[in-house]
Amino acid sequence: MHFLQSIENIRNIIINPMSAWDKIKDLNISKRDFYLTNVIGILAILFWGRLFGTSLELLAVSSIYYISVYSLLYFLSDFISFFFSVLAIKTILPSYSKVKEFEKKTIILIYYSLIPFYIISFIVSIFPSMYFFSIIAAYGIYIFYTGIKKLFIIQDKDISILLTISFIIIIGIHILVRFVFILPFNALL
Repeated sequence: MHFLQSIENIRNIIINPMSAWDKIKDLNISKRDFYLTNVIGILAILFWGRLFGTSLELLAVSSIYYISVYSLLYFLSDFISFFFSVLAIKTILPSYSKVKEFEKKTIILIYYSLIPFYIISFIVSIFPSMYFFSIIAAYGIYIFYTGIKKLFIIQDKDISILLTISFIIIIGIHILVRFVFILPFNALL
């Protein structure tokens, strides 16, 4: 999948998730290529946004070296959070669905569900005063919900349970990884 197709999928998933999942679920891409092109790509864009935003905020009181390391640690923590979220959700999905290709579909599901969070993180990194727009990241829950319905065959009564468990796991992993990678570094800034 090339870059323009990826941007088109992101635009479609934000505008109309129900119809976008029909196109996205038939993606013919390997897990390795999806990680390299999509996941690393969006996280690299987020890295540059954080580097620029943190430079604007802290360059007067900190060196560019620390700002670069800080942004790189955020990049690593985002990637590790994504990887472990996929691993955790992939582990619990077989209890609810009998669909094959769990790993590839789980990667796609989590990636597109986190897109609103990544977009808002990028904006807030550059414009910290716009933090109140972070509530828009909750739209990822709806994207996740529609993705579960389209990608996996799950009974309606189990969707809300899976949705709740999944987001507790994703948020928990995210907080834990940030605590391990970012919090110790914040003391140095």
